[in-house]
Amino acid sequence: MAVTQHSVTLNDWAEVRATIRKRTTSTGTRQRVTLDIKANPITFNVDPLSLGRGVAVAIATAIGAQIRAIGSPASLATQLARKYARAAFDRGDSWATRRYAGGRMGPMRPGAASDSRLFNDSGRLAKGIHAAANPKERAWTINVPANRLDARTFKGAGLSVMIEKLRSLVPGLLSPASLVNDPGVRAALYKAVDDMAGQAEDMKKKILDEAAKLVANVREFGEAIDED
Repeated sequence: MAVTQHSVTLNDWAEVRATIRKRTTSTGTRQRVTLDIKANPITFNVDPLSLGRGVAVAIATAIGAQIRAIGSPASLATQLARKYARAAFDRGDSWATRRYAGGRMGPMRPGAASDSRLFNDSGRLAKGIHAAANPKERAWTINVPANRLDARTFKGAGLSVMIEKLRSLVPGLLSPASLVNDPGVRAALYKAVDDMAGQAEDMKKKILDEAAKLVANVREFGEAIDED
């Protein structure tokens, strides 16, 4: 059968746009939420996939670290829900194993992070972020586990509220240009210039000055985040 895709914009900020994407193939329909980070392209002729690999991985690592660094506590209701989920997971209830298991990471017990912070329950959200090449769009996609940010687990505007909350707590989503200040991202930018451009040191400075725009080559952050 033909592959179809339908997108619905949830929120649109100056630098980040949240979108629900539904993709239907012969195996069924899957839904993901993406956060598209945009900026103007740099004026330097390079292959975005080749140049972007190290930068995309570094951005994914930086965002994961920023999620783990969130200090805001979850509500009492959320903390009680986590205790309930932990007990259900230990009993082997199917809904709990679906939410906290699967994929290459395997099961991650809710409450394993041993704290009450927002988006840091089992640790699955931060650990599961990874960068993957998207040849069709000639860009890089930053994904999180499929059992995160699932619209089916939210009512009304709950999903948009959750995305906005996550964005407000993660500097790299609130201000994508700030990612250039991350040591790992900055090192990846230097290496990308050395590997792909082969230009002089002044070209490195030019690329770093345009780093906020280079971040645009990493298109999607998504595929399910909830209040982990």
